[in-house]
Amino acid sequence: AVGVIEGGTVYRDQAMARNVQWLLEQYPGEKMVIWAHNGHVAEAENWMGGHLDEALGDDYFSVAFSFYEGEYRAVAEGGVGVNTAEPALEGSIDHVFDQVGPENFYLDLRGVQSTPAASWLAEERLFRSIGALAGPVSNTFAPIVLADDFDAVIFIRESSASEQLDPVQ
Repeated sequence: AVGVIEGGTVYRDQAMARNVQWLLEQYPGEKMVIWAHNGHVAEAENWMGGHLDEALGDDYFSVAFSFYEGEYRAVAEGGVGVNTAEPALEGSIDHVFDQVGPENFYLDLRGVQSTPAASWLAEERLFRSIGALAGPVSNTFAPIVLADDFDAVIFIRESSASEQLDPVQ
């Protein structure tokens, strides 16, 4: 906790990556699935996924999630609740996926260099990024190069908020 206060998200993601590596050492030969915010799993510098990609190479496979509109659960005024995600910004990756693909799809980004979409996927574009905190649509998109940060992407046209479970009595 002290490291997070002093080192911020860079320290936090480094610690998350070390925890994953420790677990892999405890269970040699096993596979692991890590479910986290796109930013954390991205193969980008100073993020957990970047550390894991560096340490594990081809044994690390990062998957992004994308959606056009819907609902999601996050912290907003008044606490954790269901929030509405407005339609994706025009020209964003999420918006283009809605225009060209089926309602739901999986896209393997490895080897896209030899496809007609290579140049489009290699350009920096806005991508929806919602974490623990809800925000206006203008604050939920950040520029990324999708094929650089992820090995695959799952697109869901309309998201639904996770269901909050009642605490165990």
